[in-house]
Amino acid sequence: MDKTTARRHYRQARRTLDAQTRARHDQAIREHLSRHPLVQSAQTIAAYSAFDGEPDLAPWLISLAAAGTRIALPVISTEQRGLMRFRHWQAGNALGPNTLGIDEPGSGEWFAPGSIDIILVPLVAWTRSGQRLGMGAGYYDRFLAARDDSRRPATVGVAYECQRAETLQVDDWDIPMDHVVCEAGWFTCQP
Repeated sequence: MDKTTARRHYRQARRTLDAQTRARHDQAIREHLSRHPLVQSAQTIAAYSAFDGEPDLAPWLISLAAAGTRIALPVISTEQRGLMRFRHWQAGNALGPNTLGIDEPGSGEWFAPGSIDIILVPLVAWTRSGQRLGMGAGYYDRFLAARDDSRRPATVGVAYECQRAETLQVDDWDIPMDHVVCEAGWFTCQP
């Protein structure tokens, strides 16, 4: 299945989850994240604002921020096409829609890739080997490619089990995930 067809298929699978099922799955995902030692030891976590049916991490992010974990959310650059950076977010700080309609912080400290311990990446589709399919604009691939490998943050894809594929078409620039979490559990990827 080519990337365009796969995106359409897995986005539709994600959107067809009813509200009650989605709430149950989101809670399970947040619990799996909360219990993992990698997350428990992180000082700075880059996350995302749920969009287009992505798993909603907001309640968990609020509690993490209240407990002292630094939370960073993505901001799409309006000056440099294709560039995404992460900005510090605290519970109560206003979020506003960017040009894609995704909520992002309008103020806060910028984070360099090397200052982030874990990056939670929303996925359209995923495989157990860590292959991922995003929305197609390449923002996460470019951000992850620019990171300093001497202080490489762990990448954790976040999705639903209904978005898991056996294989995905990948390109040279597609950066695989180290781990994926869904309602069924936390998976360490084996390429």
